[in-house]
Amino acid sequence: MINRSTAPGLYDPTDVTAVDTWFPANEVTALLVACLEACKDITRLAQTLKGNPSTEDRRGMTLLSTPILSLVENAAHLHKLLGREDRSHWPPEDIEKFRLHAKHLRKHEQGGLRKLRCTRAAHHDATKLGKGSGVPEPGPEVVLPPLTDALLILVLCLNHERTFYWTRYPDPAKRDEIDLFLEVATKARAAEDGHIKELLEITVARDPRHHAMAAIGETIEAHNRLVSDAGYPHRQITLTRR
Repeated sequence: MINRSTAPGLYDPTDVTAVDTWFPANEVTALLVACLEACKDITRLAQTLKGNPSTEDRRGMTLLSTPILSLVENAAHLHKLLGREDRSHWPPEDIEKFRLHAKHLRKHEQGGLRKLRCTRAAHHDATKLGKGSGVPEPGPEVVLPPLTDALLILVLCLNHERTFYWTRYPDPAKRDEIDLFLEVATKARAAEDGHIKELLEITVARDPRHHAMAAIGETIEAHNRLVSDAGYPHRQITLTRR
């Protein structure tokens, strides 16, 4: 049976009421969802920045360092896992950007952003309070370039098809029926040992990656506002459909 259905949302670990959303079913998809969690935090925090321009809010920029570093780490790991995937059909400039921005990410992982996160944001190190502590000031040049590179890598990662796998319970009361999304959504009935014993229907549904792109898009909008406020409008991210 082929069924047409509206697409459910993506799993959100902070939303305990959403029981029928798409859950990551392999490691790369779990990393994608972790990246989306960081994106949502960045978007929320960016809305709270005070000041004109907003990037002069030093405490706000410090707080942003925590989810931005999380995004950097997960995006770098995701890039590593996708390293052997086929990109021969990609435009040459996208292949080069995928390599170049990942190289930048690896530097950001151990750079000033990490020092700021570990001593002033995620932790408050009593030995790192003074100017001679080696902790960088929470300015745009420390906080924003890692965000730019991480977002660009994340967007390019979504171009990999047949890579992200999802699963969900369409009816939480029927724990033996499960939806799987590889290239299409397929409802199956599982045995007690978890193995699939019967295919029930194929559902024509929107790829969950589109929901992921919506969350990333909101963070890109926040990023563009921040880099513009910082005086770097040329660093805004513009997406071109190819």
